[in-house]
Amino acid sequence: MKKLLILFSVLTLTSCAYFNIYYNANKYYKEAVSAKKENTRNLSYKSKADSTISKASKLIQYYPKSDLVDDALLLIAKAYVLKGGRDNYMKALTKLDEIEKYYNHKKIDNEINYLYAYIYYQNSDFESALNRLSAIKYSKNSDVLLLKAKCLVALNRNNDAIKLLASATQKKIPSGTKINIYEYMGGLYSLEKHYDKSVLYYRKILNLHPNKEKQYAILLKISNDKIFQGDYENALKSLNKLRDRAPDQDKYNLVSLSIAKIDEKLNKYDEAAKIYNKIITSSRNDSITIRAINNVSLIEENINDNLKDAINVLKSTDKIRLRDSLYYACRSRLKSLNKITELTKIDSIKGDSISPDSLLQNKLRIAELYSFNLNHPEKAKSILFDIYNSRTVSKYNDKILYLISWMYKNIDSDKDSADYYAGLLTKTYPHSFYARIIKNEENKITNNKQ
Repeated sequence: MKKLLILFSVLTLTSCAYFNIYYNANKYYKEAVSAKKENTRNLSYKSKADSTISKASKLIQYYPKSDLVDDALLLIAKAYVLKGGRDNYMKALTKLDEIEKYYNHKKIDNEINYLYAYIYYQNSDFESALNRLSAIKYSKNSDVLLLKAKCLVALNRNNDAIKLLASATQKKIPSGTKINIYEYMGGLYSLEKHYDKSVLYYRKILNLHPNKEKQYAILLKISNDKIFQGDYENALKSLNKLRDRAPDQDKYNLVSLSIAKIDEKLNKYDEAAKIYNKIITSSRNDSITIRAINNVSLIEENINDNLKDAINVLKSTDKIRLRDSLYYACRSRLKSLNKITELTKIDSIKGDSISPDSLLQNKLRIAELYSFNLNHPEKAKSILFDIYNSRTVSKYNDKILYLISWMYKNIDSDKDSADYYAGLLTKTYPHSFYARIIKNEENKITNNKQ
């Protein structure tokens, strides 16, 4: 009897030990999710995710026969996904593969399939993501429905995505799920410039009486769609009301971004720039700050033609920790503008020591930077036409004509002008490399028609 009691005590202590480890690992994960939701700039969520991985790994190491090993592996995979990035996604996939191969995982099948689908989606494997999502049973989870819709949109099946979501809202689902679906549908219609429909779905959300934070976000989206519709007067009235009752600095700055955009639409660029600069100095949210940096630098570059100030504003990205697509776009523009500034200074710095041909190449490089890197075809064409129309016959005239033709075709969608300069190129310089490119493109079009 005493032996049985001892054995029972040992088993109980062991069970409590590995359960406590799992409990702490799960607690760290929940804290990581909460920290990331509150502020992506605060990278403490990554250290919390690392603590999750460390704790869950200890459970697997010390208690390999525990009935919580598959749950621990799942928790590790979720932590890697939360950290994000290709390497972490691959590590998550390894853990998910291990669960599927070695453990009875029926109770967590839905979570496993969702994580697989999410990773596949992030890696642009949309078909595989859809296959995994289709294996999820009896789910009314908005995350699952929305990920399905996103995969369909990525596959250019927007109508299927809308049908899927519209069908889901006809069923008995939680109001929170319905709100998330309506918000995504509104955003989808807004992207397609069907603003009447987007506003309709946003108003459906308001009719469901969401919490104050969601209500505020939806009213801001409705105001932004009014801007897209050109209804600046009503949009500005709504935005000023929202800004007056902004609950925090982030919301205040978000609304200010939209107000500044109206100023831009009304050609009040100085007013817009003032707002953007205030946002840059006051914002602690990287995604808001980078938008303000991008917008004010474009005003300095395109409207004020002040490359120096544009560069100085873009240098503010040094303090940004969020590495999103807009951040990389700003860094790329900064690099291009720095190069243009460097090339334009060469003539005055070098004096007579630089050859005319090198100066000509520098001008061509500046034109290419404006065209391909900065999307300013008019500035690029102005430089190219100046070279082409100069009295000096340039050995680069064939390249100049090709670049002008390319910009008219691919940026301006001006087929007549593109064809004119392409024809001038093939007629004037029939044996040049660029003439051959034009002829090859024409031959491909003719062959495709046949």
